[in-house]
Amino acid sequence: MNSDSLNRCGRYELLGEIGRGGMGIVYRAVHPDTGKFVAVKKLVLENLAPEKKAEFKDRFKREAYTIARLKHPNIVDVIDICIEGDSFYYVMEFLDGDSLRKDLARRGGKLTVEQLYPVLAQVGEALALAHSMNIVHRDVKPDNIFILHDGTIKLTDFGIARAAEYEESNLTKTGIMMGTLNYVSPEQLQDAKSVDHRADIFSLGVVCYEALSGATPFTADGIAATIVKIVSQEEKPLHIIDPAIPVEISTSVARTMRKLPKERYRSVAEFVKDFSAKLPEAVKNSVATLADRSGHSYDNLPAQNFRPVKTQFGITSIDGALEDSSDSSDSLNQNSVTRHEFRVSSLADPMATSAGMALSNFSAPPPALPPPAPANHPLPAASQAAPAVVAPIAPAHKPQQTALKHLLTVTQQGSGKRIEEPAAVTCKGGRLAIADAVTRTINVFAYDGANIAQTLRWLYEIAYKPAKGVDPESSRTRCGSITRPGGLAFDMKGRLFACDASDQYIRIFDGLGAYLSEFKNIQAKDSGLAGMVIDSSGLLYVSDSANACVQIFQPETGVWLRSVSGRTDLDLKTKSAYAPLEAGDQAQIRLPAGLAIDRLNQLYLADYGSSKIFVFNKLGNVVRTFGGKGSGPEELNIPRSVAVDRFDRIYVCDSFNNRLSVFDAGGRLLYTFGEKGSANDQLVNPSDLAIDNQYGLIFVCDRGNRRLQIYKIPGDFTGQEF
Repeated sequence: MNSDSLNRCGRYELLGEIGRGGMGIVYRAVHPDTGKFVAVKKLVLENLAPEKKAEFKDRFKREAYTIARLKHPNIVDVIDICIEGDSFYYVMEFLDGDSLRKDLARRGGKLTVEQLYPVLAQVGEALALAHSMNIVHRDVKPDNIFILHDGTIKLTDFGIARAAEYEESNLTKTGIMMGTLNYVSPEQLQDAKSVDHRADIFSLGVVCYEALSGATPFTADGIAATIVKIVSQEEKPLHIIDPAIPVEISTSVARTMRKLPKERYRSVAEFVKDFSAKLPEAVKNSVATLADRSGHSYDNLPAQNFRPVKTQFGITSIDGALEDSSDSSDSLNQNSVTRHEFRVSSLADPMATSAGMALSNFSAPPPALPPPAPANHPLPAASQAAPAVVAPIAPAHKPQQTALKHLLTVTQQGSGKRIEEPAAVTCKGGRLAIADAVTRTINVFAYDGANIAQTLRWLYEIAYKPAKGVDPESSRTRCGSITRPGGLAFDMKGRLFACDASDQYIRIFDGLGAYLSEFKNIQAKDSGLAGMVIDSSGLLYVSDSANACVQIFQPETGVWLRSVSGRTDLDLKTKSAYAPLEAGDQAQIRLPAGLAIDRLNQLYLADYGSSKIFVFNKLGNVVRTFGGKGSGPEELNIPRSVAVDRFDRIYVCDSFNNRLSVFDAGGRLLYTFGEKGSANDQLVNPSDLAIDNQYGLIFVCDRGNRRLQIYKIPGDFTGQEF
């Protein structure tokens, strides 16, 4: 091979190597017609086993055609493709700037929220187009996000992107992962066949987390430990790492990294919209939208709209979308469903010279983002006709979603008995338990969350009789009898725990309603226990109103472990309602009632003595309080219960205001639901609530109306993959 052939690739003169990836080398070159710099990516087959060469050729061809189809201001542009014989290369625009990875390093490892937003907005636009065309990038990371001198962001390296129409059955193997480990989603590690666009949402969330905190969320010592963290452990929240990061931003990023794809945002556009909603208008207005530049947005653009038109490269195109027209086996199948199989690979394509730039002066496009469509679930005709009531909220806080939808009203216990005063409710795994303060009974129901209106059925009433082998003489509560129902909680084994506001005993019943055992709060005083919850590790938390604290037990043995009270030294009167508590701040619990646990095992307490909600971290320290006595939009009047959905929204039974108040993770009001009355969307003295986080069902004890109301959170839950 002569020296001239070494310095050329087809008709392009190679000026020098820029970088290497898993399948090829990227060169800086000169375009023969324009004289401008271009980047040439050339497939390298040397040192490959013969049986691997065909596979690499197929992958390289797929990469070239995939990226060529994606014509977008925020995706690196393909200019030319050559796939002839053993000559495999494609030509891209030359990117004069630097990768986000290098820019982070230059800035000390972190960006502010305001600096990150223009990057996120433009990457979101790029991914929105790819996803609309059934293409999943599968390797979103800082190395593949390029920042040009003019502030434009380019998404690069689609080397392992999966386009359904180009995926050959021999290119992937079941159980093999592709991507860069620190950024891959749990499903890429566990079930490669079911990966879709939400894997990119997870990876983008990891990028945001790293950019804001300076570290990836799931990195550990060694590959195995990192995999365990990705699959099973929660990240440390951003606002805990850096209190300067708003809780709302922390919550948005956390939602992208949920372990189950169905719990993440439904689209990258929805994520960017939620992220940007937390930013000042000045920041959002400083970035021009893509609609302003091109007259349309690529969000949710259906792939079926692309029609083939012949171009000079033997590829077809319409509105910038490209596909191979030379081989019918590679033709587009627009109705195919995106599914993936993976191999470990990191294919960064550094294609630029080092150059600094300021992120604060971006003039690049954030996405034009439509609101998410609500989930489409059939509701009973009566509930569809009943309009929801949303109380006015303070102008500074806009509602984040529409109000609850009524599904079902339950007025009967078992055997034709009417519910008199539902005092406590809990649910888990398709089981629902209701405690009645007048009849002093607990009734258990079963349901299918996907169709609760047709499937809810009564199972049994707690019999207050011992299970087989249990000595009734050992019970001080007459085999679990209750006088004033306090809290209820199911554990992972299906056992039901109950407490009574008139004594200090915790009762335990088996899956058929028979009495198993009981244990006493050894810190007992005169009054009883008002609420309870079990966390993901199996610990039992019980509200102790006499001691003004929460007692924590090991429920298997009844051993008392510790208590949390939040009592410290200083006064909070000068604190902002939303400011995190600092060392020395006072958080005085008065009359603790309902309890809830979120996905990070943070504890939420409804204190009806102070009309506030207290939030404790896993160490038992109060990290936030919100509320305050009153009837204003952000105030509470005797909050008796609290629950948290899987998107960290906080629901409070505001009893004397006859409504539910819904707050975000930072304690800012989203909306209030209900008013005094007997209609389906009205409440009288609600006493307790529980959330089924699999199906987004909310069970509310509408005590004054002698009924249990069942509502659905519209738009966010389906109970299945979507």
